[in-house]
Amino acid sequence: MQLSRYRKWAKWVGLVGCTTLAAFWLNGPRYMHWVSPASYWLISFCDGCLDIQRFTSSFVESLPLRPGFSTGGFSSRGRSVRPFVGSNANSTQILIPLWIPFIILAIPTAFFWYRDRRPPPNHCQFCGYNLTGNVSGTCPECGERV
Repeated sequence: MQLSRYRKWAKWVGLVGCTTLAAFWLNGPRYMHWVSPASYWLISFCDGCLDIQRFTSSFVESLPLRPGFSTGGFSSRGRSVRPFVGSNANSTQILIPLWIPFIILAIPTAFFWYRDRRPPPNHCQFCGYNLTGNVSGTCPECGERV
């Protein structure tokens, strides 16, 4: 019974996660970023992608960005379909289109929704066999007690 509880929890968390990723991917803000105050990281949602950048310490002082969370501006890159990893002397960049984590999250979520479906009334919980008229207390198809 404990496994069933985790499955129910996982299917709802997966559904909320997939919905959130789909909203950011399709209709999300054009540009939103968060700068870590303790390190030199810039994490952005831009044009349906997650953009992660790591800057060198000498380059950070020249950045106009303040630590914290903000929105605004428009990116001129357009939507990316493929992941991108690149680096130069000042930074390293990883660009992940949001459809990739969406698919990775949607597959197990669909599996959990499929596995948690309930059988119709008067059917075996394990195999789905119709038990109408059965008085023995066991399923004749799979042998489980009902």
